[in-house]
Amino acid sequence: MKIKQKVSIIIINYNTAQLTINCIHSIIRNIHSVDYEIIVVDNASTDNSAQRIIELFPDVILIESPINVGFGKANNLGAKQASGTYLFLLNSDTEIIDDPFNDFFSFLSLHTNKRIGIIGTFLVDEKGNYSKSGGRFYSAKKYLKLGLYAYFNMQSKSEVNDKLNAVSVDYVIGADMFLRKDLFDAMNGFDEKIFMYFEDVELNKRIFNAGYESYLLKAGKIMHLSKSSSHSQFSRVYNMASLMYCLRKEMSLCCFFLFQLLYFMIKFPIVFTSINKLKDNIQYITSIFIYKNYLNKESFI
Repeated sequence: MKIKQKVSIIIINYNTAQLTINCIHSIIRNIHSVDYEIIVVDNASTDNSAQRIIELFPDVILIESPINVGFGKANNLGAKQASGTYLFLLNSDTEIIDDPFNDFFSFLSLHTNKRIGIIGTFLVDEKGNYSKSGGRFYSAKKYLKLGLYAYFNMQSKSEVNDKLNAVSVDYVIGADMFLRKDLFDAMNGFDEKIFMYFEDVELNKRIFNAGYESYLLKAGKIMHLSKSSSHSQFSRVYNMASLMYCLRKEMSLCCFFLFQLLYFMIKFPIVFTSINKLKDNIQYITSIFIYKNYLNKESFI
């Protein structure tokens, strides 16, 4: 008799009660190939999320953070309580349509000669179209190039555009990251200084530097709901700030300052021809230099 693997499924909730409830329902309906526990970390929601979730799902392990600590640190809190051999980090705005775990474990068993880091699926949106699921690492060169693409009104090619059964990628996005718990622990989880955005790529990069490979698979089916908030002012600013922090970790102070100046000069004319409010554009463009203001302050203590 084949022994089922134990997987800890971690979901971060912040004022997304109904999305999280729908996500949990989809797990219970469709995951049957593994033993699993569901851990929900609530980031100090104000929409009565915690009470609704625990009333509907008393077997869910609920961790209530007294403050909103961001995505990465909340996942670290969940991982500390996890008892599974494997972690599956799942966004609250996803829904499981078909169980991916048979494919995940089959891939691992067929590639024992490889050091597998993180596995994810080719996510789909509500219409069944491919949704961004992974890509190539950040670098100063990459973002200067992307800035020039935008300046000259050009479109960059999709970084993951060939949906084979398995595609090697630099990173798997945080919406559905599957990996061994001992590897996550060995990496000390996510960098807790990052409040939001790029924490998934940064973790993937450390795992890659430790000698592991990451893959996207045609495994099961997971729907990632499209979000209008992805272009919000919060998203714009925190994306920029987190990128700057990640690049600073890898560059000398002199090279980083030169990059900031070049990036500012490229982005400035683009930003101020956008339809956003002037004060929002100023906040966004200055976050290139004052990026530390948008990091997790308590994580520096």
